[in-house]
Amino acid sequence: MLFGFGLFIVISVFIPGEEMRIKDDDKTIETLLQSVAAVITLGSLLIGFNLFKKRMMASRNINEPAEKGFEMYRGACIMWWALLEAPGLFAIISYMLTGNKVFIVLSLFHWVLLAVFMPRRDNIILLLNLTSEDVQRMETNKA
Repeated sequence: MLFGFGLFIVISVFIPGEEMRIKDDDKTIETLLQSVAAVITLGSLLIGFNLFKKRMMASRNINEPAEKGFEMYRGACIMWWALLEAPGLFAIISYMLTGNKVFIVLSLFHWVLLAVFMPRRDNIILLLNLTSEDVQRMETNKA
């Protein structure tokens, strides 16, 4: 997701899109898109993080094998990443329509958030409260 999103940002910046741009002299559409982008960004960050936190805690406190908890955690991460990426995609499309570089900055912000919230082995172990036996069993089953 991170690579594809970053590639989309780069392509949208370097492809000339003058024929796709909206010709609006009074900038009302650009202002509207900026407002919508801000609302989508704030909404997705607040809602997404709260949903992620609830699902992550549910996966941590489940009385099932560690593999089941990991599946729930993975689902929570996918939902969280989708809510991080969607406003960035909206910002790129808005940039392509208006040419306003603020939208590129917003999409880069979301790209950085995706990079920051990438799963890391140690974080997964800590968040899911896995024992060394759980980790060893899951790594053995993965191979």
